[in-house]
Parts: sequence; C-alpha cells; structure tokens
Amino acid sequence: MTAMTCIGAPISWLRLEQHALAEEAETARHLDACAACRAAFATIEGERDRALPPLGDLALAAAARRRRLLRTRWLAAGGALAAAAVVVLLVLRREPQDLPGIKGGDGLVLDLVRERSGEVVAGPVSFKDGDRFEVLVTCARRAEVTVDVTVEQAGETFTPLAPARIRCGNRVALPGAFVLTGTAPVRVCARLAGDVSCLSLTPDLGLR
Repeated sequence: MTAMTCIGAPISWLRLEQHALAEEAETARHLDACAACRAAFATIEGERDRALPPLGDLALAAAARRRRLLRTRWLAAGGALAAAAVVVLLVLRREPQDLPGIKGGDGLVLDLVRERSGEVVAGPVSFKDGDRFEVLVTCARRAEVTVDVTVEQAGETFTPLAPARIRCGNRVALPGAFVLTGTAPVRVCARLAGDVSCLSLTPDLGLR
C-alpha cells in the first residue's frame, strides 16, 4: 500500500475527531482536496461506528449487576437472620427445662425406682418380696415443701419414710428407701400440701 502525503499542513487527529462531530467547513474543504487526511478521517468514522452499546443497554446491564449484588447480600443477611432466629428458638426451648416442675405442671407427680438383686428399674409396675424402692417427686412450688410418703397394702397404711423437706424440681429423690414384702398389691402415695400422687404395684408375675 502506497503511503499518502498531505497536500499542505496536516490536520491533527484531534481536529479530525472534532470534525467528525462538528463538520467544520474549513476541515471539510481540506478533506475534499487531501486524500491522506481523508483516509485518516475514514478511520475515525469507522471507529465511531464501532462505538459502545447505547447507554440504555449499559444501564440495564449495570442494574442487573446491582440486583445480583443486592440479592447476594440479602441472602447472606437472611441466612444470618435465620441463624439468629434458630439460636433464639433454641434458647426459648431450653428455658422451660430450667423451670421446676415442668414435667408435671403445677401438680405433684410420683415416680419410683426399684432395685432387685443389684438390678435397677425405673418406673416399675410390679414387686417381689424384698424389693427395695426409692421415691422421686416432681413439683413446681417455689419455696421448700414437705413431702409425706405412705404405702397401703392389705387394708393397712404404712409410713416407710420420714417426712422429707425438699426444694421442688423434676424427679427430686427423697431421702431414704423402703422394702416391700408380701404378695398383696401395693399402693404408694406421695402427699404435698393437699396434692396427692399415687402408683400401684402388683405382685411380680414376670412383669418388669
């Protein structure tokens, strides 16, 4: 390709760009007569045809990026809030367990533990001659209370344990233990300020 030479003082590239925008009359006359500057101007025109996308498209793309960024931040914040909500929920669920008497509400609940030849069974429903029993009570009183235990068998009532002074809670063990004998059914009761809770035990017929 043959290099072209300007016919006079070459027009600067900046002025050619200005001409592409303003169509100056003096520049136009020069381009009509000068092939070299006309070729340079044609290059500028070609570059202008390859301009960036319209602002509308760029704005849409930027808005889409902002939406993605906001969504990511929202999901992260939502995850943090969900985690915080899970922590609060777990705390709220733990609180009732720390309250005395939650198992039995405001009433008195009696539980027994049986020991037979070294084997311990919670919540027994039967007994054999010589079985040993421990008494557990659940209550919700705030102050210290006194619990009395009685055993009824064959039309008689026994007081196998001394009255126990305790602070209420879940399955509080009363001091001491008692042994059952005989083959008649037994009814064990705990009494607390008017509240009574009883359990029945039958002679052991293979039940545990």
